[in-house]
This record gives sequence, C-alpha cells and structure tokens, in this order.
Amino acid sequence: MTVQEHLLSILAEECAEVAQRASKALRFGLAESQPGQPLSNAERIRLEFADLCAVYEMIGFNPPTRSEIEAKKLKVRKFLEYSEKCGCVDAKPTTNVTTAELEELLNKLMASANQDGGFSEYYEVWQTVLHGLGKIIAMKMR
Repeated sequence: MTVQEHLLSILAEECAEVAQRASKALRFGLAESQPGQPLSNAERIRLEFADLCAVYEMIGFNPPTRSEIEAKKLKVRKFLEYSEKCGCVDAKPTTNVTTAELEELLNKLMASANQDGGFSEYYEVWQTVLHGLGKIIAMKMR
C-alpha cells in the first residue's frame, strides 16, 4: 500500500465517522450527549469533520471553492423542494430540544469555530452549518 492509498483509506473511514455521528444526531438530536460523553452530537460532528478535513489536506486536495459550495446548496434546496412536493419532507423543521438548549449549543459551536484556526479553509462551511442551526432556533421561537 502506498502512502496515498493509506491516506485515502483513512479519508473513507473519516467520511463514515461523520455519517455515523450524523445518524446518531438524527436519532437522538443534535444537543444530546451520550452517557459518559461530555460532547453533544453536534460538537462530535464538528470534531469528526475536522478529522476529515485534516486527512483531506494531508492528501493534498484543494479546499472547495465558495462557488462549488453554493452550487451544492442550490442543488440540495432544489431536491428538498421536490421532496416537499412529493410529501416526503415536512417543510416545518421539528426538534425535541428547547430553544434555550439550541441557543446554548449554537453559542458553544460559534465560540469553538471562532477560536479554531486549524482548518480555516473550511470555516465558511462550518459557519453555514451553524447558520442553519440558527434558523432552526429562530423557527422554534415563533
């Protein structure tokens, strides 16, 4: 196995770890922390994403451009609208955590993202995730 193959194998593992943590958040909520685990699912997703970014950089890949990120967001929104029309997605987000819990989580994540310079190329991507969480908080407050 070459070094590049080794790193690609780790990259695949890190992608799976992000997916696994996202699955936990879907089942138990973003604010939930496993017993004995001090970090919430949202915080653990961020750390798994950081691990993924680290390996991505080690391979030598260039970070995504803002236009590539925006293009993907448009595509996701397009298919989200289609899923809503098909009746498969409820347009109104739901959550089983309180607004105060979401606000606390958002503040923790923002503080963490603001002080972490280790993957600054991905800062905008993480800010987008946090912005989405902020929208959920705003909708929950209505």
